[in-house]
Amino acid sequence: MAQAAHIIRFTAKPESADDFAAIVQRALPHVLDDSTTNSWFVGRSEEDPATFVLAHALESEEARSAHFSGPAATLILSEGGPLLAAEPTIENLSVVAGTSVAAGTSVAAGTSVAAGTAVGG
Repeated sequence: MAQAAHIIRFTAKPESADDFAAIVQRALPHVLDDSTTNSWFVGRSEEDPATFVLAHALESEEARSAHFSGPAATLILSEGGPLLAAEPTIENLSVVAGTSVAAGTSVAAGTSVAAGTAVGG
């Protein structure tokens, strides 16, 4: 089970939200290539479509720290940074329970997942 995780909240400029979503979607192949990732998803708020929340669980603290200089984070922050209305907020977590997505499984954009539903697991 993953030992380290983080939640990142992004607030895009309203006129740039769709472009930011496209950048995040382009980051997925990089995440799938990262063997230290146990689970990763980005959700878009139904109440405020300019707000995105990324949840990422990794196998260790070292992997979590290294992730921020990896290709997915670099893509999101370099291309997506100018589209943001504010700096992203990051909250580091210690995992106490969870499940992971099966390797190579992805959820299509626009798919709704209810709270408590295991995706691909």
